[in-house]
Amino acid sequence: GIGGHAWFSDVKLTFDNAMVYNPGTHPVHRQARKLQMWFADGYSALLVKTVAGLRRFGGTESWRIACAVLLRDLAARPDAWPFLEAVDVVALEIPDYKHVVTSPMDLGTIGAAFERMEYASAEQVTAHVHLVFDNAILYNPRGHPIHMQAAGLKRVVNELWREQLRQFALARCEVSSERQR
Repeated sequence: GIGGHAWFSDVKLTFDNAMVYNPGTHPVHRQARKLQMWFADGYSALLVKTVAGLRRFGGTESWRIACAVLLRDLAARPDAWPFLEAVDVVALEIPDYKHVVTSPMDLGTIGAAFERMEYASAEQVTAHVHLVFDNAILYNPRGHPIHMQAAGLKRVVNELWREQLRQFALARCEVSSERQR
């Protein structure tokens, strides 16, 4: 679940740090890149098997699986880092942020709420995910890197969500045909 996502993010951060603090030609950098790809591939394969198994149970709670995959895939993207934690208005020296953004939201808060089962529907989860990016677009002027990242990630969310819906439709068809046998 999302708890596993936090672990995945920590491991990914280890590899990211090794690559940031060692030049691209350094053996540590090259090895970290290889290990990161190997780890991500292995973790993804494990999640695919887990999700495939859970999808067979379907039911009314299958939306939770789709949301878990969406949140995992989104948070694992290298361009998602500004949105993983709440905006620190003091550290970023942006005292007007809370006057402009009246409903702050970040992916970490969403993940924690999701783990605590505070969401009653996929619509609530995706609304909060969109809020993260809408806030960044609202606060940061057009052309600002964060504005552009937020707009791009909002498109990615829509694509990832469409893919989850498509996969669930296929899984439901497979389960229905198996039940008819």
